[in-house]
Amino acid sequence: MSRSKTDKPSALVATRPDPFRAAFQQTVELLIQRRADLLSETAINAYVDCDWLTWRGGSLKLTTTGENICAQLRNKARLHARA
Repeated sequence: MSRSKTDKPSALVATRPDPFRAAFQQTVELLIQRRADLLSETAINAYVDCDWLTWRGGSLKLTTTGENICAQLRNKARLHARA
């Protein structure tokens, strides 16, 4: 069965709500602290499906898309701090 255009990760990213994006910051912090064990399998699968995280050598790593999402979240936080 082939994937439809709306099933592609880029389409999934566009439809994700802000709480999903906001939770990604906490996920990244846990990865930095090497505490991926505290992440739910559901969250991991969702971020992998969106191409924000990938499995590399048995470890979760940020993808380029994930790095871009983090940068967007940091910029959004800076804008809110200035307001």
